[in-house]
Amino acid sequence: MRHENEEGDSFSQRKDDFFLELEKLSYRKINSLAFFYNRYSIKNYKYCYKKINSRCFIDRAKVDGKYYEVEKSLELMESRFFIEEDYFEWLYEDLRAQIFVFLYIRSLLQLEIDNKNKFGSKDVLGYLYPPEYSDIVINEKGSIVEFIYELFDFYIIDDLFQEKNKKIKIMERARLLWSDLYNQCTYTDWVENASDHQVRWLKKYLEDKGVYISDIQGISSTKYFHSVLLASLDFIDIEPFIQENKKYKDSESKNKFIDRMRKSWSQKVHRDSGRAKKKYHLPLAVTTKDRLSKISMVEGVSESDILERLINEEYGLKYLDVNGQDKY
Repeated sequence: MRHENEEGDSFSQRKDDFFLELEKLSYRKINSLAFFYNRYSIKNYKYCYKKINSRCFIDRAKVDGKYYEVEKSLELMESRFFIEEDYFEWLYEDLRAQIFVFLYIRSLLQLEIDNKNKFGSKDVLGYLYPPEYSDIVINEKGSIVEFIYELFDFYIIDDLFQEKNKKIKIMERARLLWSDLYNQCTYTDWVENASDHQVRWLKKYLEDKGVYISDIQGISSTKYFHSVLLASLDFIDIEPFIQENKKYKDSESKNKFIDRMRKSWSQKVHRDSGRAKKKYHLPLAVTTKDRLSKISMVEGVSESDILERLINEEYGLKYLDVNGQDKY
């Protein structure tokens, strides 16, 4: 009897110790555990995993009396499916790199699903629908890392959790691809030094060309805007490098796109500078002023534009040579 009591006390102590350990887990790991616990073969209550908090999950697990199953779920998740923060540390201070990695993983997942669906159709059993993604929200610290965590932690294809080693390889591939791209990049300084006016123009230019990343919210500073614009340019012609594990090299079409973009901005600056006009007061005889007003009314052109045209025509006739160079 005493032996049975000791065993009971030991079990109870082990259970208490386990739940204390649960309380020390990060929000991310508790979130992942709730999702894993619900989706894996050890089926339990359906937790709303994206809204769970550690206290709620732990209290519910205690009430359910599922200590052993929760413990086994955590051990299995950590050993086979969960990758630690060490693999993400290089991203923490770089919003641009975070956006790139997020889009890379999302695109890779979509390609995996497309490949599995190649010979199927939507009315065939086993057809995989792509996941639905909400807008990416940059948090108050200028980060979207939690969205990258979510892609990895809830990475399921055909109802199967993807193995830890596969996730580590994907993350390492993303890091190396990003490194190659960043080292070859010729537009970083050009975008990072852009004024607010230039940033707005560039956003419109990329939107018109269909390459701007539009599903990002929380762009609350010019610095964040720079990161989103750079990430949009980074992802041009990236798909071949997602499909195949090969070293990154800027495509000819991407380089041409960047050149056209820069020239378009230069042309805009030049056009805008030509439109800049200073105000002058030119005393004219009453008759001349009346005639100028009449020409303006008949031709539907402002008086200043008419004067500018007449002066330039006269100057061209008398003061420029046949090559358009000044004579004097």
